[in-house]
Amino acid sequence: MSEPEFRPWVSYEPSLFKFRELGPKATAILEKPHLYFGPIKAMSDRTEVGAEVVVPEDKDAVRRHFEEYLAEIQENRSFELELWQKQMSKYEEDIMAPFRASRRRARVEDFDGRIARTKETLDRLSGMTAAEAKAELVGWYGQIRLGLREAAVCCLAKTPDLPQMWDGYAAAHRGVCFQFKDRIFEKEKIIERVDVTYTTDGRLHPLELGYRKSYTALFSTKHISYEHENEVRFFLFGDARPMPVRAADIKSVILGSEALERLPEEKAESARRDNLVSLCEALLPDRTQTLFNVRLRQRRAGQIIQGGTDVFRRNPARRSSLHDILPFGLPRDARAAGRH
Repeated sequence: MSEPEFRPWVSYEPSLFKFRELGPKATAILEKPHLYFGPIKAMSDRTEVGAEVVVPEDKDAVRRHFEEYLAEIQENRSFELELWQKQMSKYEEDIMAPFRASRRRARVEDFDGRIARTKETLDRLSGMTAAEAKAELVGWYGQIRLGLREAAVCCLAKTPDLPQMWDGYAAAHRGVCFQFKDRIFEKEKIIERVDVTYTTDGRLHPLELGYRKSYTALFSTKHISYEHENEVRFFLFGDARPMPVRAADIKSVILGSEALERLPEEKAESARRDNLVSLCEALLPDRTQTLFNVRLRQRRAGQIIQGGTDVFRRNPARRSSLHDILPFGLPRDARAAGRH
Protein backbone atom coordinates (compact mmCIF):
# COMPACT_ATOMS: atom_id res chain seq x y z
CA MET A 1 0.00 0.00 0.00
CA SER A 2 1.46 3.35 -1.02
CA GLU A 3 2.01 6.07 1.54
CA PRO A 4 -0.67 8.77 1.64
CA GLU A 5 0.41 12.23 0.61
CA PHE A 6 0.77 14.89 3.30
CA ARG A 7 -1.17 18.00 2.36
CA PRO A 8 -3.10 20.92 3.87
CA TRP A 9 -6.78 20.34 4.51
CA VAL A 10 -8.94 20.35 1.41
CA SER A 11 -12.61 19.42 1.27
CA TYR A 12 -13.96 17.72 -1.83
CA GLU A 13 -17.50 18.71 -0.91
CA PRO A 14 -18.93 21.20 1.59
CA SER A 15 -18.73 19.96 5.17
CA LEU A 16 -19.47 21.13 8.68
CA PHE A 17 -17.36 20.41 11.76
CA LYS A 18 -18.04 19.92 15.47
CA PHE A 19 -15.16 20.16 17.95
CA ARG A 20 -15.37 18.20 21.20
CA GLU A 21 -13.26 17.04 24.11
CA LEU A 22 -12.42 13.34 24.29
CA GLY A 23 -14.91 11.63 26.55
CA PRO A 24 -18.30 9.89 26.76
CA LYS A 25 -20.15 12.74 25.03
CA ALA A 26 -17.84 12.55 22.03
CA THR A 27 -18.12 8.77 21.86
CA ALA A 28 -21.92 8.99 22.10
CA ILE A 29 -22.00 10.98 18.84
CA LEU A 30 -20.73 7.84 17.08
CA GLU A 31 -22.59 5.22 19.10
CA LYS A 32 -25.94 6.88 18.47
CA PRO A 33 -25.31 9.58 15.85
CA HIS A 34 -26.71 12.91 17.00
CA LEU A 35 -25.95 16.57 17.65
CA TYR A 36 -27.01 18.36 20.80
CA PHE A 37 -29.05 21.57 20.66
CA GLY A 38 -28.40 23.77 23.70
CA PRO A 39 -30.53 26.68 24.99
CA ILE A 40 -29.84 30.09 23.44
CA LYS A 41 -30.49 31.80 26.76
CA ALA A 42 -27.38 30.07 28.18
CA MET A 43 -25.14 32.16 25.90
CA SER A 44 -23.50 34.99 27.82
CA ASP A 45 -21.55 37.07 25.31
CA ARG A 46 -23.52 40.12 24.11
CA THR A 47 -22.77 39.47 20.47
CA GLU A 48 -23.76 35.83 20.96
CA VAL A 49 -27.10 36.65 22.57
CA GLY A 50 -28.21 38.99 19.82
CA ALA A 51 -27.34 42.02 17.75
CA GLU A 52 -28.32 45.54 18.74
CA VAL A 53 -31.22 46.68 16.54
CA VAL A 54 -30.58 50.09 14.97
CA VAL A 55 -33.53 51.89 13.35
CA PRO A 56 -33.49 55.45 11.94
CA GLU A 57 -36.44 57.82 12.51
CA ASP A 58 -38.10 57.15 9.15
CA LYS A 59 -41.81 56.40 9.53
CA ASP A 60 -42.37 55.51 5.88
CA ALA A 61 -39.50 52.99 5.94
CA VAL A 62 -40.85 51.47 9.17
CA ARG A 63 -44.27 51.10 7.55
CA ARG A 64 -42.77 49.37 4.52
CA HIS A 65 -40.93 46.98 6.88
CA PHE A 66 -44.15 45.99 8.62
CA GLU A 67 -45.88 45.62 5.24
CA GLU A 68 -43.11 43.29 4.11
CA TYR A 69 -43.64 41.22 7.26
CA LEU A 70 -47.41 41.18 6.67
CA ALA A 71 -46.97 39.89 3.11
CA GLU A 72 -44.62 37.19 4.40
CA ILE A 73 -46.98 35.82 7.04
CA GLN A 74 -49.99 36.01 4.69
CA GLU A 75 -48.11 33.84 2.21
CA ASN A 76 -47.16 31.41 4.98
CA ARG A 77 -50.78 31.25 6.16
CA SER A 78 -51.98 30.40 2.66
CA PHE A 79 -49.44 27.58 2.45
CA GLU A 80 -50.43 26.14 5.85
CA LEU A 81 -54.14 26.43 5.02
CA GLU A 82 -53.68 24.52 1.78
CA LEU A 83 -51.88 21.71 3.60
CA TRP A 84 -54.58 21.63 6.30
CA GLN A 85 -57.32 21.34 3.66
CA LYS A 86 -55.50 18.45 1.97
CA GLN A 87 -55.22 16.60 5.26
CA MET A 88 -58.89 17.18 6.08
CA SER A 89 -59.96 15.93 2.63
CA LYS A 90 -58.81 12.45 3.70
CA TYR A 91 -61.45 12.24 6.44
CA GLU A 92 -63.53 9.58 4.64
CA GLU A 93 -60.47 7.35 4.30
CA ASP A 94 -58.97 8.10 7.69
CA ILE A 95 -61.14 9.05 10.68
CA MET A 96 -57.97 10.24 12.42
CA ALA A 97 -57.40 12.88 9.73
CA PRO A 98 -58.82 15.76 11.85
CA PHE A 99 -56.50 14.80 14.68
CA ARG A 100 -53.50 14.65 12.37
CA ALA A 101 -54.46 18.03 10.89
CA SER A 102 -55.00 19.75 14.25
CA ARG A 103 -51.42 20.98 14.50
CA ARG A 104 -51.64 22.44 11.01
CA ARG A 105 -54.89 24.15 11.95
CA ALA A 106 -53.24 25.64 15.03
CA ARG A 107 -50.56 27.13 12.80
CA VAL A 108 -53.20 28.73 10.59
CA GLU A 109 -54.87 30.25 13.65
CA ASP A 110 -51.50 31.51 14.89
CA PHE A 111 -50.92 33.25 11.56
CA ASP A 112 -54.44 34.75 11.77
CA GLY A 113 -53.49 36.31 15.09
CA ARG A 114 -50.22 37.68 13.74
CA ILE A 115 -51.94 39.14 10.68
CA ALA A 116 -54.56 40.88 12.83
CA ARG A 117 -51.94 42.35 15.19
CA THR A 118 -49.78 43.57 12.30
CA LYS A 119 -52.73 45.30 10.65
CA GLU A 120 -53.49 47.02 13.96
CA THR A 121 -49.87 48.18 14.15
CA LEU A 122 -50.06 49.58 10.61
CA ASP A 123 -53.24 51.48 11.51
CA ARG A 124 -51.58 52.97 14.61
CA LEU A 125 -48.51 54.04 12.64
CA SER A 126 -50.56 56.69 10.85
CA GLY A 127 -50.89 58.70 14.06
CA MET A 128 -47.29 58.21 15.23
CA THR A 129 -44.31 60.48 14.96
CA ALA A 130 -41.11 59.23 13.33
CA ALA A 131 -39.56 58.69 16.78
CA GLU A 132 -42.60 56.69 17.95
CA ALA A 133 -42.49 54.57 14.79
CA LYS A 134 -38.83 53.82 15.44
CA ALA A 135 -39.60 52.78 19.03
CA GLU A 136 -42.45 50.58 17.79
CA LEU A 137 -40.18 48.61 15.45
CA VAL A 138 -37.36 48.28 18.00
CA GLY A 139 -39.86 47.00 20.58
CA TRP A 140 -41.35 44.61 18.03
CA TYR A 141 -37.94 43.03 17.37
CA GLY A 142 -37.46 42.83 21.12
CA GLN A 143 -40.58 40.65 21.36
CA ILE A 144 -39.28 38.40 18.56
CA ARG A 145 -36.01 38.08 20.44
CA LEU A 146 -37.85 36.92 23.58
CA GLY A 147 -39.39 34.10 21.57
CA LEU A 148 -36.08 33.15 19.99
CA ARG A 149 -34.46 32.92 23.41
CA GLU A 150 -36.70 29.94 24.10
CA ALA A 151 -35.25 28.11 21.10
CA ALA A 152 -32.24 25.78 21.12
CA VAL A 153 -29.16 26.08 18.93
CA CYS A 154 -26.39 23.85 17.57
CA CYS A 155 -23.22 25.56 16.35
CA LEU A 156 -20.78 24.11 13.81
CA ALA A 157 -17.80 25.43 11.84
CA LYS A 158 -17.05 25.32 8.12
CA THR A 159 -13.35 24.47 8.46
CA PRO A 160 -11.46 22.01 10.71
CA ASP A 161 -7.89 23.29 10.68
CA LEU A 162 -7.96 26.51 12.70
CA PRO A 163 -5.71 26.40 15.80
CA GLN A 164 -8.05 28.74 17.72
CA MET A 165 -10.93 26.28 17.36
CA TRP A 166 -8.86 23.30 18.48
CA ASP A 167 -7.48 25.31 21.36
CA GLY A 168 -10.82 26.64 22.59
CA TYR A 169 -13.31 23.88 21.79
CA ALA A 170 -11.25 20.66 21.67
CA ALA A 171 -9.33 20.68 24.95
CA ALA A 172 -6.23 22.47 23.64
CA HIS A 173 -5.70 20.11 20.67
CA ARG A 174 -6.31 16.94 22.76
CA GLY A 175 -9.88 16.49 21.57
CA VAL A 176 -11.60 15.45 18.35
CA CYS A 177 -13.43 17.07 15.46
CA PHE A 178 -16.38 15.39 13.74
CA GLN A 179 -16.87 16.07 10.04
CA PHE A 180 -20.53 16.12 8.92
CA LYS A 181 -22.03 16.46 5.50
CA ASP A 182 -23.07 20.02 4.80
CA ARG A 183 -26.69 19.01 4.22
CA ILE A 184 -27.49 17.61 7.67
CA PHE A 185 -30.97 18.49 8.96
CA GLU A 186 -32.08 19.72 5.54
CA LYS A 187 -35.22 17.58 5.73
CA GLU A 188 -36.05 18.61 9.31
CA LYS A 189 -38.82 21.20 9.03
CA ILE A 190 -38.49 22.22 12.68
CA ILE A 191 -34.80 23.14 12.26
CA GLU A 192 -33.64 26.33 10.57
CA ARG A 193 -30.09 26.86 9.31
CA VAL A 194 -28.40 30.28 9.46
CA ASP A 195 -24.86 31.28 8.49
CA VAL A 196 -23.42 33.65 11.08
CA THR A 197 -22.81 37.25 9.96
CA TYR A 198 -19.75 39.08 11.32
CA THR A 199 -19.77 42.85 11.80
CA THR A 200 -17.45 45.46 13.27
CA ASP A 201 -20.08 46.80 15.69
CA GLY A 202 -22.42 43.81 16.28
CA ARG A 203 -25.40 45.89 15.14
CA LEU A 204 -28.41 44.92 13.04
CA HIS A 205 -29.98 47.38 10.56
CA PRO A 206 -33.40 45.86 9.69
CA LEU A 207 -34.53 48.65 7.36
CA GLU A 208 -31.49 47.94 5.18
CA LEU A 209 -31.65 44.15 5.33
CA GLY A 210 -35.41 43.60 5.15
CA TYR A 211 -37.49 41.44 7.47
CA ARG A 212 -36.39 37.96 6.40
CA LYS A 213 -32.65 38.59 6.70
CA SER A 214 -33.10 40.61 9.90
CA TYR A 215 -35.06 37.82 11.55
CA THR A 216 -32.39 35.20 10.88
CA ALA A 217 -29.62 37.60 11.93
CA LEU A 218 -31.05 38.34 15.40
CA PHE A 219 -29.10 35.48 16.94
CA SER A 220 -26.54 35.07 14.20
CA THR A 221 -24.62 38.33 14.22
CA LYS A 222 -21.23 38.34 15.94
CA HIS A 223 -18.29 40.69 16.24
CA ILE A 224 -15.65 40.52 13.52
CA SER A 225 -13.16 39.13 16.07
CA TYR A 226 -15.05 35.82 15.90
CA GLU A 227 -14.84 35.61 12.10
CA HIS A 228 -12.24 32.82 12.23
CA GLU A 229 -14.97 30.47 13.52
CA ASN A 230 -16.77 30.61 10.15
CA GLU A 231 -19.85 29.45 12.02
CA VAL A 232 -23.14 27.90 10.96
CA ARG A 233 -26.06 27.73 13.39
CA PHE A 234 -29.05 25.43 13.43
CA PHE A 235 -32.10 26.62 15.40
CA LEU A 236 -34.60 24.23 16.92
CA PHE A 237 -37.79 25.72 18.33
CA GLY A 238 -38.55 23.93 21.57
CA ASP A 239 -36.63 22.46 24.47
CA ALA A 240 -32.89 21.80 24.39
CA ARG A 241 -32.31 18.19 23.34
CA PRO A 242 -30.19 15.91 21.11
CA MET A 243 -31.37 15.55 17.53
CA PRO A 244 -30.50 12.40 15.55
CA VAL A 245 -28.38 12.49 12.41
CA ARG A 246 -27.80 9.70 9.92
CA ALA A 247 -24.61 7.68 10.40
CA ALA A 248 -23.94 8.32 6.71
CA ASP A 249 -23.81 12.05 7.44
CA ILE A 250 -20.68 11.59 9.59
CA LYS A 251 -17.83 11.64 7.08
CA SER A 252 -14.80 11.39 9.36
CA VAL A 253 -13.36 11.89 12.82
CA ILE A 254 -10.23 14.01 13.17
CA LEU A 255 -8.01 13.51 16.21
CA GLY A 256 -6.29 16.58 17.66
CA SER A 257 -2.55 16.91 17.31
CA GLU A 258 -2.11 16.24 21.05
CA ALA A 259 -4.76 13.52 21.36
CA LEU A 260 -2.22 10.69 21.25
CA GLU A 261 0.39 12.36 23.45
CA ARG A 262 0.86 10.88 26.93
CA LEU A 263 -0.24 12.93 29.93
CA PRO A 264 2.13 13.13 32.92
CA GLU A 265 -0.65 12.74 35.49
CA GLU A 266 -1.49 9.06 35.99
CA LYS A 267 -5.21 9.59 36.52
CA ALA A 268 -5.52 11.93 33.54
CA GLU A 269 -3.52 9.55 31.33
CA SER A 270 -5.75 6.61 32.30
CA ALA A 271 -8.87 8.63 31.49
CA ARG A 272 -7.38 9.75 28.17
CA ARG A 273 -6.61 6.15 27.16
CA ASP A 274 -10.06 4.93 28.16
CA ASN A 275 -11.75 7.72 26.22
CA LEU A 276 -9.63 7.15 23.12
CA VAL A 277 -10.22 3.38 23.18
CA SER A 278 -13.97 3.93 23.56
CA LEU A 279 -13.91 6.29 20.61
CA CYS A 280 -12.08 3.72 18.47
CA GLU A 281 -14.51 0.99 19.49
CA ALA A 282 -17.38 3.18 18.34
CA LEU A 283 -15.56 3.95 15.08
CA LEU A 284 -14.85 0.28 14.37
CA PRO A 285 -17.83 -1.74 15.60
CA ASP A 286 -16.80 -4.92 13.83
CA ARG A 287 -13.93 -6.30 11.80
CA THR A 288 -15.80 -6.51 8.50
CA GLN A 289 -16.72 -2.90 7.96
CA THR A 290 -15.14 0.47 8.55
CA LEU A 291 -17.94 3.00 8.96
CA PHE A 292 -15.87 6.15 9.21
CA ASN A 293 -12.55 7.55 8.12
CA VAL A 294 -10.18 8.63 10.88
CA ARG A 295 -7.66 11.40 10.36
CA LEU A 296 -4.86 12.80 12.47
CA ARG A 297 -4.20 16.51 12.57
CA GLN A 298 -0.60 17.71 12.79
CA ARG A 299 -0.32 20.85 14.86
CA ARG A 300 2.97 22.29 13.64
CA ALA A 301 2.31 21.97 9.96
CA GLY A 302 -1.39 22.74 10.30
CA GLN A 303 -2.13 19.67 8.21
CA ILE A 304 -4.59 16.83 8.35
CA ILE A 305 -3.59 13.40 7.15
CA GLN A 306 -6.07 12.16 4.56
CA GLY A 307 -7.02 8.51 4.63
CA GLY A 308 -8.73 5.66 6.41
CA THR A 309 -8.16 4.03 9.76
CA ASP A 310 -5.07 2.13 8.62
CA VAL A 311 -3.01 5.17 7.69
CA PHE A 312 -2.41 6.89 11.00
CA ARG A 313 1.08 8.40 10.82
CA ARG A 314 3.19 10.23 13.36
CA ASN A 315 5.73 11.52 10.84
CA PRO A 316 6.39 11.21 7.10
CA ALA A 317 9.05 8.54 7.63
CA ARG A 318 6.83 6.09 9.49
CA ARG A 319 3.54 4.45 8.65
CA SER A 320 1.57 2.93 11.50
CA SER A 321 -1.61 0.93 11.73
CA LEU A 322 -4.23 1.78 14.31
CA HIS A 323 -3.02 -0.76 16.88
CA ASP A 324 0.58 0.46 16.49
CA ILE A 325 -0.48 3.97 17.44
CA LEU A 326 -2.79 2.73 20.21
CA PRO A 327 -1.00 -0.23 21.88
CA PHE A 328 -2.75 0.17 25.22
CA GLY A 329 -5.45 -2.47 25.12
CA LEU A 330 -7.41 -1.75 21.98
CA PRO A 331 -9.92 -4.64 21.54
CA ARG A 332 -8.86 -7.43 19.22
CA ASP A 333 -11.76 -6.86 16.82
CA ALA A 334 -10.94 -3.17 16.53
CA ARG A 335 -7.30 -4.04 15.85
CA ALA A 336 -8.34 -6.41 13.11
CA ALA A 337 -10.61 -3.80 11.62
CA GLY A 338 -7.66 -1.44 11.46
CA ARG A 339 -5.87 -3.81 9.07
CA HIS A 340 -6.96 -4.17 5.46
